[in-house]
Amino acid sequence: MKRIVVTILFVSFLVFGVSANAFSYTDASGNIYEYANSGEYMFTELGNDSNIDILTLEGWIEDWFNDGTDIVLSATGKVDAPATTNSSLSVTYSDWDLEGNEGGSEDSGYSGTWESTSGSLLNFYSVKGGTEFAFYYVDPASSFGTWNTEHLTNKSGNIPEISHFTAWIDESNTPTAQPTPEPATLFLLGSGLIGAGVIRRKRK
Repeated sequence: MKRIVVTILFVSFLVFGVSANAFSYTDASGNIYEYANSGEYMFTELGNDSNIDILTLEGWIEDWFNDGTDIVLSATGKVDAPATTNSSLSVTYSDWDLEGNEGGSEDSGYSGTWESTSGSLLNFYSVKGGTEFAFYYVDPASSFGTWNTEHLTNKSGNIPEISHFTAWIDESNTPTAQPTPEPATLFLLGSGLIGAGVIRRKRK
């Protein structure tokens, strides 16, 4: 009996957890369109993420982790709506308005998709709209996902349209190739061959 109750609770958590994190649109025919925010919601701050000092932003993220994590943040791309691309990032916007009516202009998005076109995996992203921006943690890091403006609740509680999307990576978690000490490797190999030759000659 306990196992059944636990299973029901777990399934309910998954269903309600996923739907709570989705931004839904319902058209006149009853079709539902959902764009969940990829990754985990971290915080919403007043201001413009592009104008905030990078050390301040890193501090907010480290406070959110609250486990001694050291963040070295780097912006890898920013797309200002209604543009859809820059050199390293591609963003799409929904053509649905906030009430779920079809036919809204594609440059007035409340949700959509994002993709890193440079091959970089994103650790974080931010969605700016109105006078706020919301920040999200992508774990594991990914090169694509979805976004929405559900965590922007300024203007008397009205959810604003997106003004820009910014992609971020944590440089401290970016793997770097270790240099191969070629001269030392060749020296050791040569020494081994010479030593083997000397030993063989002594035996003869």
